[in-house]
Amino acid sequence: MTDGDASGRPARADGKTVPGRADAAPRPTAARADSMRNTAYERIKSAIIKAQYRGGQFLNVAALAKDMNMGRTPIHEAIMRLDQEDLVDVMPRKGVIVRSATLSEARDIAAIRALNEAQCAAWAAERIERQGIERLGAILQEAGEAIRARDVEKALLLDRRFHECISDIAGNRILAGILSNLHERSHRYWYLSFSSVPHMEKVQSQHQAIFEAIRDQDAKRASRAARRHVEKFLENVSNLF
Repeated sequence: MTDGDASGRPARADGKTVPGRADAAPRPTAARADSMRNTAYERIKSAIIKAQYRGGQFLNVAALAKDMNMGRTPIHEAIMRLDQEDLVDVMPRKGVIVRSATLSEARDIAAIRALNEAQCAAWAAERIERQGIERLGAILQEAGEAIRARDVEKALLLDRRFHECISDIAGNRILAGILSNLHERSHRYWYLSFSSVPHMEKVQSQHQAIFEAIRDQDAKRASRAARRHVEKFLENVSNLF
């Protein structure tokens, strides 16, 4: 019995080689497949949010796969996820088209956000503890530094983190899930609205008002501050259309 033939393929007990096994392309592991899918999703989404892919633009799956140095499957899977988030439309026999940001959508998002952010802030004020105050304060401080450095990317990240921290303090997983979905839908409009340092400073001031009300355990004031914050967001976005 031999260990295999010259090609490196394994041999059976009768001396014959097992066909195809050494020649087959290795399949990616589940972890690697997830990584590629997530990479494709994040890169395409980021390009849409930053208007590198503009509303109405068609996306070519083969070109995206080549650009990202991966197969088409993770690209398709990423696009299906983006379709669920209303960032693209998958049109049979036509392809994939980037959805345009619209004032109507921004209004719809803001209307639901205002209700939920207000309730979330009120609950956070009722349940806040010292550790939560320190966490929120640290995020605000870091955001202020990012704004002074004109680091829009970091300021946006900390804006999102500030709201996520309030959701965590509020302690309601269902509400946190609703707000997470709304924040995903808002991200595109956040990027549009963070157009200048003066505006980012206004947002920081609104966050400060929310923080102070939560810190003081004033649920009504926290609710009003959160609602006003969302209203100001919509007001700023409306000026862009």
